Amino acid sequence: AYGTLLGAIREGNFIEHDFDTDVIVLEENRALFLDLLFEFRNNGFVVGRYENDLISLIRNEEYIDVYFFKKYFFIYRKIDIYYTYSRFLEKTSTYNFLGEFFTIPQDFEGYLEHYYGRNWRTPIPNLHGLDFTFYQKIKAFSRKHFYGLYSLLKQLKS
Repeated sequence: AYGTLLGAIREGNFIEHDFDTDVIVLEENRALFLDLLFEFRNNGFVVGRYENDLISLIRNEEYIDVYFFKKYFFIYRKIDIYYTYSRFLEKTSTYNFLGEFFTIPQDFEGYLEHYYGRNWRTPIPNLHGLDFTFYQKIKAFSRKHFYGLYSLLKQLKS
């Protein structure tokens, strides 16, 4: 997910200035993942944080952020106040990254454009993580706290 997928697709490697690995787990698989925490511990990882829908695993200078996406409405999945299309997370394929096979969105180009914009193929030096625009933050906040108004404005816009 996120910068890890961006680096894998765009550069065939991790992004030089991105120091964590991002993984998405569907909410219905949360229990299966949590059962694996003992395996992570046996391999030297500790849980650095566990907040709602995010677990960070740490070993030395390695960080793995695991995001749990819940079903939301018909075509969306969400984590906190951020939404993505279900199809990105549910329709997957395998991808060979550094000699190992990983599950990625089948429409990885659509996924990367959704998060990084149309210019996702162009590296932006030292960009750390997702930088949601002010508009995206207001949109997510209004969708979460004022859904009726958000829905009405969306219909008017259409």
